[in-house]
Amino acid sequence: MTYPASSQENFPKPSLFHQLPDKAKCSAASLEGLFTGTKQVSLSLNTGIHIRGEIMTKVFQSASVQRINIKLMDFPGGIFSLSRISLEDGSVRYSGRMFSRDYGDMMVLVSDNGNYYFIKTTRQLVMTE
Repeated sequence: MTYPASSQENFPKPSLFHQLPDKAKCSAASLEGLFTGTKQVSLSLNTGIHIRGEIMTKVFQSASVQRINIKLMDFPGGIFSLSRISLEDGSVRYSGRMFSRDYGDMMVLVSDNGNYYFIKTTRQLVMTE
């Protein structure tokens, strides 16, 4: 008797971020602005796209790490989880991702030579179910 490798069917999930480019630049100032927002926030990408959302939670994980979770208004079920990490040298680093459990794609925030980019990827490659 043989059993499938996984008890879950491997059906592809639809894409949530299909209208966004595969790579979009975002400024550190725009990311920082999300942490000063109180309820409704907006993030501008270099492609002219504005991502709107509502802050659901703000958490200070430690003295140097703050995290916010933003419900994305234009992407049904989408969440933007963003961390702000203060380094010992006084600089700040951001880490984050936009995703939804119901969709197969996600946008991951990466840093490259002091610039921040959202890179579209398959959620399955980054997160487990």
